[in-house]
Amino acid sequence: MSVKVETSLENLKKRIASLKSAITRYNTKLGTEEEEDYRELIIKRFESTEETAKKLMKSYLDDVGEESSLGAKNLFIKMNEYNFIDSDTWFDMNTDRNKTAHEYDEVFARILVNKVTDTYLLLLENFYFSVVENYK
Repeated sequence: MSVKVETSLENLKKRIASLKSAITRYNTKLGTEEEEDYRELIIKRFESTEETAKKLMKSYLDDVGEESSLGAKNLFIKMNEYNFIDSDTWFDMNTDRNKTAHEYDEVFARILVNKVTDTYLLLLENFYFSVVENYK
């Protein structure tokens, strides 16, 4: 495993821990004036964690001699071929992540936070552990 992949793995591990911490704090602020602030924190940390995961994917592809300058769709397809992710669920996650840059309202924010806590965090963790376990 190259230094670049190891560094990307460590960065993703830190981002996931940071996202989990934000979720924990958010859950203690439900129904308070601070709830919205922590919801926004989760969304920002989700954005950075998803971007870090894509950087790891590109580092992995570089490491195995594959083309890595791919858009998200082709990147997910390629990583699906390596059995690290399910590309369909990652398409959905990436679509939601992209929406955060273009549309942001209270309803979308609540829906996204639910998706992050119920689904996307697990996808990110599973990807991390899949790389750790299967790429040495």
